[in-house]
Amino acid sequence: MAEYELECSECGWRGMESALDKQTGESGGETLHFCPDCGGTNFDKITEKEEGKSS
Repeated sequence: MAEYELECSECGWRGMESALDKQTGESGGETLHFCPDCGGTNFDKITEKEEGKSS
């Protein structure tokens, strides 16, 4: 599984997937990911094209 950079939709934190706080749900064994800064759960993948975009 390839790792990619993520951006939190709630606070704008950016980092690798491995930096996220992870918690396994008790039912079904689903792993939930949380932003280390705000605890948000909505993330966008950051592509090379977006990183190179000038403002």
